[in-house]
Amino acid sequence: DLGLRDGPIDLPGLVARPLFVLQEITCASPAYLARHGEPQRPAELAERECLLNSHYSGHEEWLYHRHHRLERVRVAGFLASNHYSLLKKAALAGTGIARLPSYMVHDELGDGRLAWLLRDYQTRSTPMFLVHPFQGGLPRRTQVLADYLLDWFERSRRQLIGLEG
Repeated sequence: DLGLRDGPIDLPGLVARPLFVLQEITCASPAYLARHGEPQRPAELAERECLLNSHYSGHEEWLYHRHHRLERVRVAGFLASNHYSLLKKAALAGTGIARLPSYMVHDELGDGRLAWLLRDYQTRSTPMFLVHPFQGGLPRRTQVLADYLLDWFERSRRQLIGLEG
């Protein structure tokens, strides 16, 4: 009844509601940073152990934007996975630097279990939409789930904004 889609939605018969912008956060545990130091520039990531998201083609190249300039960094690491939850656990365990969706790490950033790195740089962001067939109205239980998801991602976004300030 509901789907999650990224990017522009131009499919007849579907209603697309903006849900959130998937913003990747570069992060590492305090233990990792104590051993290796905090990178100050994206280029320094080439010399660090990075936790790679193999879901994306080109996952060994991380892009950063700052002051209308694009920086491409070739990264490497012993762990590549298409499961964000595994990459998050590895980052929390101090094994490397990860790029994870903001909604997955806002609690850990807030309580200090992860540190947000390279905050002055923009990373990949992708608009995400909640989609459902256009049929006049959703069943009650589906509408309840849709409302819950919209509220949860909005609260997550506000928490992240609080961390930026």
